Amino acid sequence: MRILNVLNYYTPYTSGLSNFARQLAEQCVAGGHTVTTLTGRHRSDLAEEEEIGGVRVIRARPLLFLHKGYISPDFVGRSRTLASAADLVILHAPMLEAAAIALAAPRRVPLVLLYHCEVVPSREFRVVDWAAIRTVRASCRIAAKRADRIVVTSLDFAKTSKVLRGLEAKFFELHPMDNVGRVDVRNAGVRDRPRVGFLGRFVEEKGIDVLLRAVQFVAERAPNVEFVLGGEYREVAGRSKIDELKPLLERVKQWVKLPGRIPDEELSDFYRSLDVFVLPSINSYESFGMVQVEAMKHGVPVVVSDLPGVRVPVQLTRNGTLVAPGDPIGLASAILEQLHNPCGTPEQIASRAWAVFSAEQRQKKLTDLLGSC
Repeated sequence: MRILNVLNYYTPYTSGLSNFARQLAEQCVAGGHTVTTLTGRHRSDLAEEEEIGGVRVIRARPLLFLHKGYISPDFVGRSRTLASAADLVILHAPMLEAAAIALAAPRRVPLVLLYHCEVVPSREFRVVDWAAIRTVRASCRIAAKRADRIVVTSLDFAKTSKVLRGLEAKFFELHPMDNVGRVDVRNAGVRDRPRVGFLGRFVEEKGIDVLLRAVQFVAERAPNVEFVLGGEYREVAGRSKIDELKPLLERVKQWVKLPGRIPDEELSDFYRSLDVFVLPSINSYESFGMVQVEAMKHGVPVVVSDLPGVRVPVQLTRNGTLVAPGDPIGLASAILEQLHNPCGTPEQIASRAWAVFSAEQRQKKLTDLLGSC
């Protein structure tokens, strides 16, 4: 099968959406399919065309960057040409161009809309962003109606989506993917100094400001604690929050380290160095958070926000604590509880995570999806 994979940002850009799209594409290649990914050339030093992981990657020229996306006539034009030569189109959303791409694809070619999250307004009200969000939502709604199947990261998230309302008959649940292999977790969580970790881009929806406010509450009761906040805070679509976070960072600098983006080959050591992993997301731009599952598979308990979709891994595995989003005191209390009374041994936590999120189950779900198109 010839598959066209379409999304705004692809590797080397790192996000939950881009990682999911890459892993999905490469898993399709491993299954014997031919995959082309159409994306944007979000950096001028990137090649217009190359092969990555067996996937042909074509990068269109953006005309204007807007909010977390961009406007690109080249992107839409290339999608029409490539879709005509495909047997299946997988369109990743939210995306400003979703409607144009969906309507331009030939009706004979099945269209799968993979809807990752909801776009929501920033806490800093800006008219341009508000208008862009309304436009993106309308575009995604048109694409969802045109799609033959709508893949969602969890039904828990999908049932809260205004964009997808009334289209439940098309839903297909497919949890985000990870590349975690079996690791020895016997020494995970055992060290002299308690260590709490976070991994993600420094963007508003991640709730890093909430986490930094929680740090001081934790340190009052566990002064030897260390927080390691990994992830990209420079090149971030939609603007990094690092400048706004500097006053908070200054207050808690004795307890917090910022290693930046952690290379793939170092991620396992990062997770294994933790006693607790935290995902303090504050809105529906976060709809799952695969990093928490990766932490669990390394034997690490998690503390995550009680948001639709984000809460699903904890509900399925019992490997952590859910807290109200935006509550630094509640977050601190949950972190302290997992530090002093974790929800299981590293072996138990990893075992429960693998039982729910296995590679075999993931492959079966993908095979079922492709077979239904």
